[in-house]
Amino acid sequence: MIITVTLNAALDRTLVAPGFALGQSRTVDHALTLGGGKGLNVARALHGLGRDVLALGLVGGPTGETIRIALDGEGLPYQLTEISGESRTCTAIVDPETGIATEINEPGPSIHERELDRFLDLFREKVPEARLVALSGSLPDGVPTDFYARLIEIARGSGVPCVLDSRGSALREGLAAGPFLAKPNQHEAAELFGAVFDPEDSGVLAALPAGLTLLAITLGAAGALLHGPTGSWRALAPAVRPIDTVGAGDSFVAGLCAALLDAAGAQPLEEAARGSDVLGRALRFATALATANTLSVGAGICNADDLARVEPAVRVTRVTE
Repeated sequence: MIITVTLNAALDRTLVAPGFALGQSRTVDHALTLGGGKGLNVARALHGLGRDVLALGLVGGPTGETIRIALDGEGLPYQLTEISGESRTCTAIVDPETGIATEINEPGPSIHERELDRFLDLFREKVPEARLVALSGSLPDGVPTDFYARLIEIARGSGVPCVLDSRGSALREGLAAGPFLAKPNQHEAAELFGAVFDPEDSGVLAALPAGLTLLAITLGAAGALLHGPTGSWRALAPAVRPIDTVGAGDSFVAGLCAALLDAAGAQPLEEAARGSDVLGRALRFATALATANTLSVGAGICNADDLARVEPAVRVTRVTE
């Protein structure tokens, strides 16, 4: 089982508006409502792949209840901790003619210490059942910046590795706890290493705290990089006409999780990551899943036919030995 964690869950509204322009009044062609936030998007992509997944997180108020109803409608397994604050709503306006998505994200509620304690109790209960934990997204007000680090340490106590995808202080402090894999995008990586860093330089992995086995950096349309103990790889997806780019990075995380677990079999993930061909294949699949996500409306929604068509066209090259 893979556990995903979404501490700043949202009700995601996607509005499809061909030819969208600011300052106009118009009716959208289509609207989609999903339970969202980065971890829930990861869970949705994994569920779509047929993987055993459990989504944990924090939700509250009528919006939180609507998130639960939306997840029930998808059949997505979850156990969400109730909070007193109102969960946020995030809106994406998608123009399929240009492939441009405009995101309007609310900051989220304030979380109380007792609510975090209840979440931690549930996390401690469930994490021994998992093979991997994906920690994704921003931290709402009231959650300490070292909270991901605490979750990584709890998971390590049960022998369960973690994937971390966040930004700012939450990313930096989470990295200090030594997750198995971190996935910043190019802007988040620039904050870590400086704006002039070379994303192809495998030395960036050595510059991070001990315990981090893999570092993936997503580069938008320019592809993605994966640095590991046996070298570095770069992936470039085929040119496509995107419909909705929201959630592509979350689908990338889901693809890495699924591919690495498939390659590992019964062996520990850290050992599988040392295989000479494992990382290149995992990067190819993750990049293909992220690309397939851009061809459908909705974060973490990936059409199987799109995935089958795109994956063989992803080019993966070895950057360093």
